[in-house]
Amino acid sequence: MNLTDLNHLARTLFLEGVRAADPKLAVQRALTAEPLKVNPEGCLLVIAFGKASVAMIQQALQHIPAAQRTEAIAVTNYENAREIDGCRVMAAGHPLPDQNGIEAGTAVMDLLRSATKSDQVLYL
Repeated sequence: MNLTDLNHLARTLFLEGVRAADPKLAVQRALTAEPLKVNPEGCLLVIAFGKASVAMIQQALQHIPAAQRTEAIAVTNYENAREIDGCRVMAAGHPLPDQNGIEAGTAVMDLLRSATKSDQVLYL
């Protein structure tokens, strides 16, 4: 194997590793392997944190049965924030926390406090 072949192999392995670690694809694989079922007695609370939270929660929402009552919140940095139907997206400072981060944390805690024993939580 020459240097060009080794370079190509190293690049291929690197890109495959990056693809395998893609958070959106990880959620898709997980929810395809273990589909969500309707919980008629309660609500599904979907919570995601981090730079990839918007992509992950968007993927998760596509896998939730239409009949399922759902509340969703994603907390991300300013650069990755965008509107998502059916989800409250909150942008906050990163890596330095700010007031929006405190408000987002409070919103998540309030959502979790509202949960009943019939509700389910999907944390991403």
